Amino acid sequence: CMSRLLFVVAALFLSTSSIASSLTLNPVKIYFPADKTITSMKITNTGTSPVILQLRLKTWQQNKQGNAIYRKSNSSLLVTPPLFKLLPGEHQIVRFAILTPLARNEEHSYRLFIDEVVNKQSKQPKGELHIAMRFILPVFVEEAHHTASHIDYTLASPTKSQQPVTVKNKSSHHIYITNITLKDKAHKTVGHKKIPANYLLAHAQQTYNIPIKHKATLAEINYRDDKGP
Repeated sequence: CMSRLLFVVAALFLSTSSIASSLTLNPVKIYFPADKTITSMKITNTGTSPVILQLRLKTWQQNKQGNAIYRKSNSSLLVTPPLFKLLPGEHQIVRFAILTPLARNEEHSYRLFIDEVVNKQSKQPKGELHIAMRFILPVFVEEAHHTASHIDYTLASPTKSQQPVTVKNKSSHHIYITNITLKDKAHKTVGHKKIPANYLLAHAQQTYNIPIKHKATLAEINYRDDKGP
């Protein structure tokens, strides 16, 4: 279920010892509908050891290659508490709030960084925190008026075995690319590729290299409107 996901991560340190931590995060995508300024998530320690978690928000954009660009978030969006400890079996309600009005002409995208931190006692200054594991979750603030999704694409010059397809999201909100099928002039399939876990943010673009049998002339791009939590 996308609204509930169990993460199990084993973190190895400089010594030969290791610590295994289990967290349940619900939901795994934070979403502000157009009429909401407050939302929340639940983090549960399902492991057998205490954990200390640090939470940070960063703005999220994509460059022309589709790579993520993260920047320190301004004071318009707040996450609290930013640092807390969970004993085995305990949970924490984390709250998110929009403190200052955001222009809602298009969706705002953020990433929530959840770091498990440890206080290393050897070979490090006292009290210094080190990251043991990290989870990165999407955070979306919906535009005021949600419109239909719309994309465009271009086919670049192919190689003998691959066809670059650049997909541009012309929507004012993110979409979720699932797969791309390439066809020739006779509308026969010459290439196909599933696209795993791929967000394409509002007005962003990304190029995908699709394996082909021979030259393609058109593309069928399957995507879904990823509105809601």
